[in-house]
Amino acid sequence: MPALKGQILLNQYRVEAFIASTPLGDLYRAVDIRSEKSFALTALQKNIYEDGEALKEIESRSGKLRGITHPNLIPYLGLHQTSSLAFLLEEWIDGPSLREVLLVKTQLDVMEALTYVKALCGALEVLHKNDFVHLNLAPELIRVNKNGEIFLGGIGAARRVNSIARNVEKTPRSYAAPEIFTSQPLAAAADIYALAVILYQLITAVDWRKKYQYLSDFLRNKCSNKKENEKNCPCSETDCERHGVCCECLLYHRKNKLYPKPA
Repeated sequence: MPALKGQILLNQYRVEAFIASTPLGDLYRAVDIRSEKSFALTALQKNIYEDGEALKEIESRSGKLRGITHPNLIPYLGLHQTSSLAFLLEEWIDGPSLREVLLVKTQLDVMEALTYVKALCGALEVLHKNDFVHLNLAPELIRVNKNGEIFLGGIGAARRVNSIARNVEKTPRSYAAPEIFTSQPLAAAADIYALAVILYQLITAVDWRKKYQYLSDFLRNKCSNKKENEKNCPCSETDCERHGVCCECLLYHRKNKLYPKPA
């Protein structure tokens, strides 16, 4: 069990329960001992909280991000630090994450899947209009309350459009767009890519993390051995043509984008 459970941070937040591991770090439910109100507390990964520049960047964006609101966004409350920990605080949504939903119901019908997509598109649109990219879209950060309303969390780590992603080499992002790993300027397209991958999983019941994990590993490791990549590629030629994903494209397309394999 993660070590934070039972601790009181900053003499205010009592960590009640570990909830899930997310692309940002471990998510907990914490209670403000003064108000008894619950909050979502995300302990940032070690490679982030030990990076002073990364924390300064997060703090510099916090004011603007706290002011961004939308019915499908979980309100962000700021970055906090102790002597050995940095964490993001958000309002608590009492209900399961999309990851938990998929453990019970592995495949959704199209209309139900589109309900999630519509809510997420609205949340992402307001971020994009404010020149931010979420960058960490994943089922663990999507929650559903008791009324069936859908919320997107994790905006505290959003990045500015046209900035360069940091600390990605140690951060698993199974739904991440290729440009995150190749030092290209970030754009809203990265979030749309991640949303498309999630939609693919919702309507096919195929866990992208397992089926195409090799591609994510390849992008992080920046392997340049063409024959080795072709040998290890988990996709059939049909998969590559259908989904626009193949190792040859990732290695050699001059724009480093995902396109269908050339005929």
